[in-house]
Amino acid sequence: MGSLVSEMMDEIAPVVQGQIDALKALAASPEKAKQYVQDYATKAIRDIAQTSMDFAASEDARTVEGQKARRRAARAARTP
Repeated sequence: MGSLVSEMMDEIAPVVQGQIDALKALAASPEKAKQYVQDYATKAIRDIAQTSMDFAASEDARTVEGQKARRRAARAARTP
């Protein structure tokens, strides 16, 4: 249970820090706060896309079509 909480905190800590930075910057500079939010959104989108690709690859590896695709790619890599 402790390792689960630790892993969750590892994932949450950067998000919370980004929100704190954005709130601090909001008082001083709305444009800087906007940049923090945009950076956070960009990172979140990138992470979601990577997770989606990893999931698709793992699902593809388990299917017959995925196995066929790997064989075709291996054959294509061997031919000059």
